[in-house]
Amino acid sequence: MRYSILKISILFIGLVILFFWSFSFQEQKKVNKFKNQLNEARVYNDPLIDEIYTDFITISNFDITDQDVSIQLVEFPFVFDWMSMYKEETNLDMLNDLMGIALGMWEDNKINIYLNYNDWRKLSLKNKRKILYHELLHDCYNLEHVENSCDIMSAMINSCSDFDLDKNLYVIINNE
Repeated sequence: MRYSILKISILFIGLVILFFWSFSFQEQKKVNKFKNQLNEARVYNDPLIDEIYTDFITISNFDITDQDVSIQLVEFPFVFDWMSMYKEETNLDMLNDLMGIALGMWEDNKINIYLNYNDWRKLSLKNKRKILYHELLHDCYNLEHVENSCDIMSAMINSCSDFDLDKNLYVIINNE
């Protein structure tokens, strides 16, 4: 009797592991599909992107000498939130991390950012700066999200009404 219970337990544990592994594999397929579709998407121009990027480099004093820089404004093929992907409009009131993606994060010689054109064109200049600074901090400094909603690295960076972008950037870059 013990032997069969042990076999059943091992089989059950194996099935649970296989079940979770299959979800991980499916999620990676979605990530790859998203990246491929971004690379094939039509690119839109907005001179503000270069202006905001230049401001960020000036304020942060980030060395771009050996950087391959690509900041693309494209229509996202679907909403991507690292947990699920679905066809819905992004909630502009929350100004969340679904509006941009830093694919060059953890690659120290590459800045590779995509911004969602459909959301970007509806944003104020201040909110455009927030989004691009946030993605640049991911790519340039490999910073991850934080819980503090009044921090530029919050996934929901617009939920804080009292927010000084340049001061917040300075504090993060200078580790204060």
